Amino acid sequence: MAKTLKVMYTMVLFFSLFLVAKNVDAYVWCETVEDCFKSQYFIFDCINNQCINVGKNPKEPRYPGIPRDQ
Repeated sequence: MAKTLKVMYTMVLFFSLFLVAKNVDAYVWCETVEDCFKSQYFIFDCINNQCINVGKNPKEPRYPGIPRDQ
């Protein structure tokens, strides 16, 4: 009986994670490129009034902490 209650309790907790998840508007709105945040590893551009990742920063090394060959 106690084992059944533990399994049911675990299932309720597990499935409640999916019920709580919701659609979140995670875009950063902008009017110019200066409104987008700066990143050490990625380049962001203002496209259709949203900050979009357009690629990696070529000035940074591939692996953080390892210097680039000169």
